[in-house]
Amino acid sequence: DLDLSIKDGFLIICGHKAETIDGGAYQISERRFGRFERAVPLPSHVDRTRIDARLESGVLVITLPKKTGAASPGEKVQIHG
Repeated sequence: DLDLSIKDGFLIICGHKAETIDGGAYQISERRFGRFERAVPLPSHVDRTRIDARLESGVLVITLPKKTGAASPGEKVQIHG
């Protein structure tokens, strides 16, 4: 159970994982259960209207596309002199 939202420049990921009980003789569980929430700061060059999220084999994949014409943060500046 997942919920994604944007608030005050943060991508908020909230969810709840229910505890599953196996009817067998024993069960091994290495994952937590319960409610969780994470807040990830969004860079200013992200186009918030085109953010995409999908589940792929139990993994949440979030795509944060750049705004059109946004300069890449790693551009080099030539020094003259």
